Amino acid sequence: MKCVIVSQNQRDETLRKQLTDALAKRGCGAELLECGAGVAGYRLYQNIVDANPDFIITVDLAGFSLRTDTDEIAFINLNFPSINLVTKEIERESLACLRKKLSIAMFFYCETRGEYDYLVKECPEIPYLKLVKCWDEAVDDAMKEM
Repeated sequence: MKCVIVSQNQRDETLRKQLTDALAKRGCGAELLECGAGVAGYRLYQNIVDANPDFIITVDLAGFSLRTDTDEIAFINLNFPSINLVTKEIERESLACLRKKLSIAMFFYCETRGEYDYLVKECPEIPYLKLVKCWDEAVDDAMKEM
């Protein structure tokens, strides 16, 4: 299996290492794609398509700012399931994009009760949401669901 990890910046090298280790334990290779200043949205989207992964992992909704012409989240047009990790570092304003229609193949995981409770209340369109104790648990859970 092949996975693409989409991250906004280098601030959390530890999390990316945890993810690549968790994926490696399950026989899954991972490629890191940066999403941030200087990375054109269409290029990131095309890089994901070209990588042709079995699934993608986003950290703190990296790439969710990419929009279609009808203002939908572009990720809903990808043919790959996604595991979306919401950490305690994310700003609540960034979570507003989850109030729109989402793909049924999107799995969201929170590391704290505060983010989880907020999403349950404010973003009813989320198809799958779970509170986890660690990201390894999120990877396990999502791989069972996919």
